[in-house]
Amino acid sequence: MEPNVKVVKKELLVKDKYTSYHQYHYIDLLTKEEKVCEVIGREVSGDPKGSIIIPVCKSQKLGGAHVILIVSYRIPVESWVLEFPAGNNDSEDVVECAIRELKEETGYTGKVRGKEKFGVFTDPWKSNEDTAFVVIDVDLDSELNVKPIQNLEADENIQVIILPLKTLKKEILKLVEDKHLRVCWNIWLFAEGLEMGEAVSYTHLTLPTNREV
Repeated sequence: MEPNVKVVKKELLVKDKYTSYHQYHYIDLLTKEEKVCEVIGREVSGDPKGSIIIPVCKSQKLGGAHVILIVSYRIPVESWVLEFPAGNNDSEDVVECAIRELKEETGYTGKVRGKEKFGVFTDPWKSNEDTAFVVIDVDLDSELNVKPIQNLEADENIQVIILPLKTLKKEILKLVEDKHLRVCWNIWLFAEGLEMGEAVSYTHLTLPTNREV
């Protein structure tokens, strides 16, 4: 698809440790008007710029598939937020980043099941930040995971929570009501997808026979 705008100038206004603020000057090719778009940049060298981990876990004690999540206090929203483990990708592969961040933030170790072949943009209307999703299987019965120990940075305050996949949306709503947690968008989308997949049945779909071509 051909763009209907042309960026003619990128003006850096503020640059800090992790983020930057730009104004992109562009021409609307339909109206010929020059306009400005405010852009928040992510000052990370990796491509994609980060990894989001979906740690699916199992154990004899828990029974059924669960997911390991974190609760972190986020200053921009002044609230505790339920999130997937995640981190910046500065100079590593997204898989290496995912394994390291999972260990640091939760104390757990696992095996990579799969990753996306490309980064997805988190909020492209205002930012160029992209991230890769990495699925990691965690065996809670493994000796490596019997006594998980976090390795947090000095300014990090992260709590670990394990929830069942089958009732994830219900569990999230309970945490919102009881603990007044806020929820990161990707976890809610994940929970909605699980519920939708559970609800949709393909047994009623039939393929037409003797269809004319």
